[in-house]
Amino acid sequence: LNGKKLPSGWVGKTWALKQGVDLANMKNFDYYLFLDSDIVLKKDIIDKVILFLESKNYLMISLMAKLNCKYPWEKILIPAFIYFFQKLYPFNLVNNKNSKMSAAAGGFIFCKASAFKNENLYDFIKDKVIDDCNIAKFLKKRGQIWLGLTNEIVSKRNYHQLSSIWKMVSRTAFEQLKYSLLLLIFSLIGLYILFVSPVITTFYSLLNFEGNSMLLQTFVISLLSIFLMIFSFIPTLRFYNINVFFAFTFPFAAVIYMLMTVTSAVNYFFNSGNIWKGRKY
Repeated sequence: LNGKKLPSGWVGKTWALKQGVDLANMKNFDYYLFLDSDIVLKKDIIDKVILFLESKNYLMISLMAKLNCKYPWEKILIPAFIYFFQKLYPFNLVNNKNSKMSAAAGGFIFCKASAFKNENLYDFIKDKVIDDCNIAKFLKKRGQIWLGLTNEIVSKRNYHQLSSIWKMVSRTAFEQLKYSLLLLIFSLIGLYILFVSPVITTFYSLLNFEGNSMLLQTFVISLLSIFLMIFSFIPTLRFYNINVFFAFTFPFAAVIYMLMTVTSAVNYFFNSGNIWKGRKY
C-alpha cells in the first residue's frame, strides 16, 4: 500500500496503521497483525498465537519482542526499560478482564479483525505517539486482551549509542505522564526514593557511622532496599541472558531514565516537541 501524505494532526505511524486497516476492512480477513519492520518471527509463532487466542477467546494478543542487548548501553538500559514498563503496566493486571489496566507492545499486536470492522480504532488515537498502549485501551473495552514476553519474537534494531536509546525514551516519556508537571515531579521523586536514595544513604551511613545508632539503622534499611532492588531486577537480566553484575548498574540506569524523562518534558515545553524519525511531536 502506497501511503498518502500525512494529514495535519496525525502521527506518522498511526496514519500508516489507519490506512492499512482501511484497506484490510474492504477484504474478508479473520485476523490483523500489526508488526514493526525490525521484528523477526520464529517458525510457527503465528499458529501458536492463533491457537492461544482462540482457545482463551482473547480479542488481542501482544507479545513484547526480545530487544537487542549486545552493546554496553543496551545491557545497562534495555533490561531496565522492560522492568519499568512492567511497573507501569503490570502484566497480571493487563491480562485480568476485571482490571481497567491495558497495554500492548507495538512490535507485535495480533487481534481479531472484528475489532476494527465497524470503526477504525486508529481514528481515535491519531495524535498519540504511544500508539500501542492507546490502541490496547480501546481493544480492552471490546474484549479480553493478553500481553506477555517471549523469545519467539526478536527485534533486530540496535541501540549501540546512548543517544539512540535517549531519543527512543524521550519521545514518549512525557506523553506517558499525560503532559503533567505534577506527574513528572511525582515520578522523579518516586524513582529517586526507590532506586537512587538507598545507594546514597548506604555510602553516607557507612562513611559517617562512628557509633551512631540512627545511622546504623539507616545503613541496614538502605542495604536491604538495595538487595530487594537487585533481587527484583535479576529475572529480567536472566531473560536477556545478561550477567547479573549488571544488576549493580540499575541505580545508574534509573538516573539516566530520570534525565531522559526530564528531557522529554523540556523538549515539549521549550523545543516544540520531541523528534522521532525526522518529525517533531
